[in-house]
Amino acid sequence: MARYTDKQWYCHCGEPAKWYDSKKEGSYGDRFIRCPRPRNVQCKFFLWERNEPSERQRYERGSTVPQTPQSVRRTELPTPQTGSSKLESRLAAISFDRETSPTPRKGRGRQVDSEEEVDLYGEVVDLLKSEGVVLKESVKIQLEELVNLRVADYETKVKMSQRAVKRLQRQLLELE
Repeated sequence: MARYTDKQWYCHCGEPAKWYDSKKEGSYGDRFIRCPRPRNVQCKFFLWERNEPSERQRYERGSTVPQTPQSVRRTELPTPQTGSSKLESRLAAISFDRETSPTPRKGRGRQVDSEEEVDLYGEVVDLLKSEGVVLKESVKIQLEELVNLRVADYETKVKMSQRAVKRLQRQLLELE
């Protein structure tokens, strides 16, 4: 989980996050902060400079306000015999929103920039924690791997679709 301590952002890896300037068209020169590790091993922490003050306030408020005590409970996944749960309903709502919304969303309905990486694993773990679910470390590792594999699969499909669209656009231009 990312944190803001002593005027420093720390990424999900626990390392001090580093500021960069965007080189991509559409956001050229905009500053952002992310994991300092090489791209192939970095965590998903990413924050645009324009969003940093509000996120920092949220983290500062969160660290100074004591958390409401909760009883710790271990919860198994629902089965046909146990029926659905509040957690299952919330997960379904998130899934529905992601599939049907024309605008990508992250967290509390905040719009996500197309270059901003969404930490789906972090969101799922946060949702589970908010429901009082305690995951074993081995389950967290499996969950993160599963989410990363699914995300990578969908990213590959998106890239392939984008390439196909570009090829079709070229063919269309040649026909004109």
